[in-house]
Amino acid sequence: MKPGNYYVRKQDAGIQLLAWLKVSLKLDGGSCNQLIAAGCIFIDKKQVRDPKLQLKGGARVFLKPSPKPLKTNKKKAEARVVIAMPEIIYFDDDIAIVEKPSGLTTVHHAQDKKEFSERDRKFLPSTLQDILPDILSVHTKKKVPFVRAVHRLDKETSGVLVFSLNKKAESSLGKQMREKKFTRRYIALVRGQIENQEIRSILVRDRGDGRRGSSLKDPDGELAVTHVKKIESLGDISVVECELETGRTHQVRIHLGESNAPLCGEKIYDRPINGRPKPDPSGIDRIALHACYLSLEHPTSGKVMSWKSSIPHDMQGVIERFREKNKAPE
Repeated sequence: MKPGNYYVRKQDAGIQLLAWLKVSLKLDGGSCNQLIAAGCIFIDKKQVRDPKLQLKGGARVFLKPSPKPLKTNKKKAEARVVIAMPEIIYFDDDIAIVEKPSGLTTVHHAQDKKEFSERDRKFLPSTLQDILPDILSVHTKKKVPFVRAVHRLDKETSGVLVFSLNKKAESSLGKQMREKKFTRRYIALVRGQIENQEIRSILVRDRGDGRRGSSLKDPDGELAVTHVKKIESLGDISVVECELETGRTHQVRIHLGESNAPLCGEKIYDRPINGRPKPDPSGIDRIALHACYLSLEHPTSGKVMSWKSSIPHDMQGVIERFREKNKAPE
C-alpha cells in the first residue's frame, strides 16, 4: 500500500483501525502499530493514534510515508482490495466532477447486475457511483441521495468524470452526450509511433476473434471517431492525445490497437486478428490511458465549464524513464 488517500468501504464500517490496517496494508501488527505511533495515519484530515478506533464507512484515510521500512505480511494474500481515494475536483447542487483512480469501476453495467440475484449483488465490488454519495456527504455536510454516472471510464483508465446529482441534471447532461456537446480528451502512452490523424470506423462486438473491433460488413455496428495528436516521441513509445467525437465502448483502445500503436499495458486490443501481441516495453501494470480534459454546459446555468487533470504518477514515471533512455549523450 503506497502513501496517499484511501477510502473505507461501507461494509468495513465498525472495523478497528489496527485490524483495517493489518488487512489492507498486508502488514503485521507491530508494523501497523509503528505507523500509528509515528503519526502516519490521518482520518478525515485528523491525525489518529488510537489503534482501537472504530472506522466509519466513507472515511478518508491518509497514509504518510513511514519513517522506517515496513515488512509485508505475505500470509495476508487473501487481503481485501483497498480502493484509492477518488478526488472531488468540483461540485455544486447539480454536478460533481471527479478524478477516478485506476482500478475502480465507474458503475456496474445493467447486464452485469442481471447475471446476479438480488442477494448476490450485495457482494459485487463497490463502484465509484456506489461510494461517491458518502464521499460527497463529507464535503457537503449533508446526505447526497442522488448520484448518477453520465459516462464511464474503463476500470483501469483514470481521469475526469462527471456525475449528475439530480434528475434534471441527468437529463440535461445525457442530452448533451447524445448531441456530442461534451469535449473529452485523453492522454495515452502507446507502443511505437503514430502520426496525427482522424480514425473513423464502424465498431462491432466481434471483429472475428471474439474481441470488439472495426468492421466494414456489419450494418448494426456503431460509428466511432477519434482524433489523435502526437505529443512526444520517445523511441519505443509515444505520448499521444486522443479527443473523442463519439463515445463508444473501448473506442480509444480499439482505434489505437488497430493503428498498430496499442496502448502500453493493453492486453486485449494489442494484436491483429488471430495474431500475436505487439511487444510492450513500458512495464506499466495497467492500461496507460488517462482522461485529462472534460468540457460541458452546466445543466442549470448553461455556462460552458471545463476541467483538466494532470498525468498520473505511474504514467509520468514511464515517460521520465523513456526520456532518460533516449537522451542524447553529452
